[in-house]
Amino acid sequence: MTEAVKNIYVTTQGATVRKETGTIVVAFGDEILVQTPIKEMGMLVLFGNIQVTTQALTALLQENIDVAFLTQNGHFKGKVVTAKTKNCFLRRDQHHNFANPAFALELAKKTVKAKHANGIQLLSDYSRNSNNNFRFENRGDLEVLLLSMDSAINMEQLLGYEGMAAKLYFEDYGKCFTGELKFIKREYFPSPDPVNALLSFGYSFIAREVQAILECEGLDPYIGFYHQLTYGRASLSLDLIEPFRHGFIDRLVLKLVNKKMLGVEDFETGENGGVYLKKSSITIFIKAYEEACNRQNNIYKNIDEVSFRKIFWQMVANLKSVLKQEETYKPWEA
Repeated sequence: MTEAVKNIYVTTQGATVRKETGTIVVAFGDEILVQTPIKEMGMLVLFGNIQVTTQALTALLQENIDVAFLTQNGHFKGKVVTAKTKNCFLRRDQHHNFANPAFALELAKKTVKAKHANGIQLLSDYSRNSNNNFRFENRGDLEVLLLSMDSAINMEQLLGYEGMAAKLYFEDYGKCFTGELKFIKREYFPSPDPVNALLSFGYSFIAREVQAILECEGLDPYIGFYHQLTYGRASLSLDLIEPFRHGFIDRLVLKLVNKKMLGVEDFETGENGGVYLKKSSITIFIKAYEEACNRQNNIYKNIDEVSFRKIFWQMVANLKSVLKQEETYKPWEA
């Protein structure tokens, strides 16, 4: 198992990606924007009108590097991926366990509990921050719901507990914002305000990255355990990112907003009435996301100064062992 070294994000409209003697070059006209050795790359992510030469695409696939295509506003459209793994036995184990409702429910419980434990940790941290007046009013109720999740006898009951916990969490999360950008409640498809737009953007980023890791490690990203089968949805990717929603993306969004790294002027309203990051501001988010992914973590306990990007790989490795009945499932928890 290896950790992706450097993801390359191309947002300059009209740019071209080409291969030059063992490197990938991103150019706009005569200007070279990026030049990186192929062997040091993790993934190539293209936003909007970006051209890729056949030679570059072939070289990337030969090095098992996926190429992701997004709209200018960051909506995932698809990927060019390397050949699927030959590990048919691992996928057999995944499909076998998917057909076991007790197995799926147990993984789902652990996933949801880790997600909300990380949310409680985030809100607890902010309640101790002297730079704001936030008070963690829903902590007691959230902790009761966290304990109740263990008693869920089926997926429907677990989803009920999760929905109540999400409502309480986002009520208090909205009170953490100190600047001009406010958050009232979680809404999407489309996002009605800048904070919801950032949350959705961040969740899609991490889901895309985890999906690539799953494919690299030989798992089927469309067969999940908590998120059930839905045509075209990478349900297993969504399963694995649940613990990182509150503990990683929500924390990142708070930083971007409260430190005024992004403001009202960085967003625009689309034709469908949804709010999106402006094309010129997407790079601000990308820079912050990459720094957060690669920085040696010193926020959470029991992680031994490991980067979040390394933790993504560790979670997939743990799941593989679980499916082979070699380990117990341990979703990341703060």
